Amino acid sequence: MRKLIVHEFVTLDGVMQAPGGKDEDRDGGFEYGGWTLPYWHDDIGKTFAALMKDADAFLLGRRTYVTHAAAFEPMPAGDFFGDMMNAPKKYVVSKTLKKPTWRDTTIIRDNVIESVRALKARKRVLPEGLHTTFGLTSATPYPSGVVGLHYTRKR
Repeated sequence: MRKLIVHEFVTLDGVMQAPGGKDEDRDGGFEYGGWTLPYWHDDIGKTFAALMKDADAFLLGRRTYVTHAAAFEPMPAGDFFGDMMNAPKKYVVSKTLKKPTWRDTTIIRDNVIESVRALKARKRVLPEGLHTTFGLTSATPYPSGVVGLHYTRKR
């Protein structure tokens, strides 16, 4: 059965905007871009790589897509993170993106709900209507104060 992996950078107060760079996303006057950088530790990258190694597709919104495309598309073959991010198929939901700027990308412009349902129908992660609970598999504190939380579905 296919795994559903959600990897998010989020602050204790729920901020997910612009984790990677000062000017990544200033929408709404956001002034704290790059907030993850002071907390980065190489072991976080190792954990991320372990989670992403089996990913076969990404479903992204336009802003995340544009940021990731600019970062990963130019990376040469053989770059560990570049290869990991460039290899999977990408699906981006956008009415404004004119053409893909990242290899192996499909733009979903119309009929978004139907398109996402079609993607889900390929390999269903969870049976429809199933009440699902998750349990904490591991909690990894990093020297920078970041905590990596890994949950798995309880049977």
